[in-house]
Amino acid sequence: MGKFFIPLQKRGGWRLKSQPRLKLDERGIAYVHFVFKRAAEEEPASGVVSVDLDENNVAVKAGGRVYILETGI
Repeated sequence: MGKFFIPLQKRGGWRLKSQPRLKLDERGIAYVHFVFKRAAEEEPASGVVSVDLDENNVAVKAGGRVYILETGI
């Protein structure tokens, strides 16, 4: 194993939000997690969608139902 380079191109206003996170699984395989951000244009809402971004999951409430997406990070 050695060093490797991953070219990140700025497209559509996306920028790296924080330092990448490195995680090793139980088999010793390394995963690198990148978090990006960009400015968004505000548009009038036709309905309401609630979103809660957490470190390990994303909770979304839409149409009276709650969905939880486990990220496993």
